[in-house]
Amino acid sequence: MGFIPILDDMTLGEYIDLDENLGDWQTMHKAMSVLYRPITFSKGHKYQIEEYTGMVNAEAMKQAPLDVVFAAMVFFYHLSNELTQTILNYLQKVTEKELTIQQKQTLGINGDGINRSMESLKGMLPSLITLQN
Repeated sequence: MGFIPILDDMTLGEYIDLDENLGDWQTMHKAMSVLYRPITFSKGHKYQIEEYTGMVNAEAMKQAPLDVVFAAMVFFYHLSNELTQTILNYLQKVTEKELTIQQKQTLGINGDGINRSMESLKGMLPSLITLQN
C-alpha cells in the first residue's frame, strides 16, 4: 500500500514527535514517519491510515524522496506563518473591542511596548513570507 500525509486529528504524541524532529536534518526521517504512514484500507477517495504507535517507520523514511520532505517543510512553514498572522489579527481585534477601559489602562501600564512590538512583528511577517517564495 502507499503512504499518505497525516494532517487531520493529530494526537498530542504525534504533535510532540513532529515538533521535536521536523526542523533538524539529523532527525527529519523521524518527522516524516509521523506525517507519512501506510494506508491500511482505501475505497474511492476515502482511506484509513495506520494508527500512530510511535516512529516505527523512521528508518524507512530515510529513503523518502527530497521533494516529499521539502513539500512537508514548505507546507508547515506556510501554515506557521498563516497561523501567526491569524493570531496577531485576532489579538488586535480582541484588544480593540472586548477590553474594558480599566483593562486597557492596566495593559497600558503593564504591557508598555507590546503594541510597538506587535506592529513590528506584523511589519516583519510579510517580508519573511516573501523570502521563501
